[in-house]
Amino acid sequence: MKSKIKVFLLIFTALGLMFSSCNKSEDLVTKDAKTGGLIIPTGNIAYLLNATPKVPVALNVLMGPGIQSIEVHNQYIGVEAGTESNVGLMKTIDVASSNSADNIAKDFTTVYADLIKGLTVDGKPLPADENLLPLGDYFLLTYVSVMTDGRKVVNNASTNISIANQWTGSYLMSYYALRAGDPVLSGYVSGMPWKLSTAGKKSVIYWKIHLWGDGSSTIGGIGPWTLTIDDSGGQNSPMPVTVTDAINAAVKNNPDYNSRYDPAKKTFYISVFWGTGPTNRAAVDTLVYSGPY
Repeated sequence: MKSKIKVFLLIFTALGLMFSSCNKSEDLVTKDAKTGGLIIPTGNIAYLLNATPKVPVALNVLMGPGIQSIEVHNQYIGVEAGTESNVGLMKTIDVASSNSADNIAKDFTTVYADLIKGLTVDGKPLPADENLLPLGDYFLLTYVSVMTDGRKVVNNASTNISIANQWTGSYLMSYYALRAGDPVLSGYVSGMPWKLSTAGKKSVIYWKIHLWGDGSSTIGGIGPWTLTIDDSGGQNSPMPVTVTDAINAAVKNNPDYNSRYDPAKKTFYISVFWGTGPTNRAAVDTLVYSGPY
């Protein structure tokens, strides 16, 4: 019995030493750990071809140990081709430890020439003409905080600048939806937040399926509508719009309505029907651009 007690005492003593050692190690790690250098940038931005003279990027520098400067690195990601460019140094932002007392904003703007600066893919520079970039590809901006003590902190947060066509964005949609014989689902809705996503060089797609006139019930038997824009008349002229539905081929433009995009007002005007005709199932939509996607 005495021998068993001695064994237990030895085990407990060893465990006590292990826990003591672990605690000391954790204390040392906590004491010597260096933090800081954290920033929060804009996460996602749509770069609209022919419609983005400048790209605004919000950059929030968190309060903490002094940051001397922030390196903004750029890279191009070719999604379709499965390619990546080298990583360049697009710009350096001076902070001069101004984040030591409080969070600070270090917002900046960039342009296409900056985004492609110093980048090559398969040894070739990116095109000077932005319209030659495939839709869906994107620029990746990453951020490195240069601390006053000489450390460099690589931030996990980054900014994706996706190549999109000029009609992609957020809109306010006002519409009338008709479901013949149904006074509940037929009706007018004003100012509903809506989004149009890039579907092709000259087409966008509704971000979700259209709603009935009650403003909440999803229309059954259809999919998100694709708007194809004819800009052959020039950037300053009204552009005819053709509406199609990949789920329901019966969705068509109302021939008695001039479905179009007005570039001066950044507004879509469309009228469609499906089912047995315009007096059975129909919608008339007005989408006014309200901001980036």
